[in-house]
Amino acid sequence: MALKNKTHPLSCYFFITYFVVLALCLRYVGFASLPDPLTTIFLLSTLLSYSAVYLLPAFLLTMLANRLFNQWGEKRQPSFLATPVVSILAVMTSSMTLLGLYADQQIYNLFGFHFNGFVINLITTPGGLSSMGGSNNTIMVYTLIAGGFIALQFILLLFCRYRQRPV
Repeated sequence: MALKNKTHPLSCYFFITYFVVLALCLRYVGFASLPDPLTTIFLLSTLLSYSAVYLLPAFLLTMLANRLFNQWGEKRQPSFLATPVVSILAVMTSSMTLLGLYADQQIYNLFGFHFNGFVINLITTPGGLSSMGGSNNTIMVYTLIAGGFIALQFILLLFCRYRQRPV
């Protein structure tokens, strides 16, 4: 008797995305000093839990939308728009999470502090980025990076959906 894989594609998607978030968060570990084993255990537990917390809003919004479209239950038929809308929501919210973490790391590398009100003011004020040495090339590079995060998340979602199809 063959075992059926009943894992929902979105569960697979967010499970894999958690490890992508975890990989991004590993860059923060380089800034920490580890004087003793207790500190190392604390750092690892913080790393594992914060990675989940960062991804939690994307997960909850996607699952709520999925539930609203009545797709989560096995006996119900999904509506025509359910799968594309939920998929786009999953990809966009998780990509925004990844992009936010990446941007925070870049800001920390440049200025020595994390994303805060000063950075928001700098980004939203006309000429703010150019006063810090940013140019159109900078905007183009970060747009390509954002597109890369979106493409990665889309590929992960396709992988999880393809993995669920019967052979």
